[in-house]
Amino acid sequence: MSEKIPDLDPKVKEMLEEVHKPRTPLGIKVIAIISLIAGLIDIVPVIIVVSGIMKLPYTINVILPLTYGVVAVISAIGILKLYKWAWFVSVGLNIVGLFKPSFFTGTYDIPGIAFSVIIISYLVSKRGLFLKSVE
Repeated sequence: MSEKIPDLDPKVKEMLEEVHKPRTPLGIKVIAIISLIAGLIDIVPVIIVVSGIMKLPYTINVILPLTYGVVAVISAIGILKLYKWAWFVSVGLNIVGLFKPSFFTGTYDIPGIAFSVIIISYLVSKRGLFLKSVE
């Protein structure tokens, strides 16, 4: 008396996946917004330099913040959508963020370090949401 369960229609399957898709927690949304703002803060000065308003040589002081900012913005969008790759990138960026001020100024930013540690801890605690996501 075992009956085969028929394959589901692709549209029904898509609807079921949408219903069972995990919702983005508020903490993740806050982290994504902060990452987006931090990325833009790194990008805007570079745009000013490149546009010619300020005269600085194209050195590591321009290239690194631009790269960091672009990656942070892309990561923020991925975090909102709970993509697995975004979790890894965001944790990596925050690990780099622990040491980033010392690269440019030679000093440590204690509040920034504490903030990065909090973000890393929260993302690690919510890792399961990202690992379940379908890309």
